[in-house]
Amino acid sequence: MFAASLYAAERLLAEAIHDEHVSVDAVVVLDALTEHVTAEKAPSLDAVARDAQLTPEQLDTALHDLAELGYLQELAEHAPHLSGLRAAAFGTAA
Repeated sequence: MFAASLYAAERLLAEAIHDEHVSVDAVVVLDALTEHVTAEKAPSLDAVARDAQLTPEQLDTALHDLAELGYLQELAEHAPHLSGLRAAAFGTAA
């Protein structure tokens, strides 16, 4: 199961890299999140920002972009524990 989730996340990352609508910051955030696909729980937003070397504002913008383009939702399908990041970022239920 972990291998399938990791493969799906890496495929999603490759797709985002080639998607002209995805910012570089958003790709960096997606890459940081991919590192946590096989973890039991989602990292904190601070940890993601630190991993991606982004300010909280840059992280917020990148997460909004990823959500708007459907990348966060698809990632959460393969790693349900990451769906909470969207809620944490936007202050809503996942």
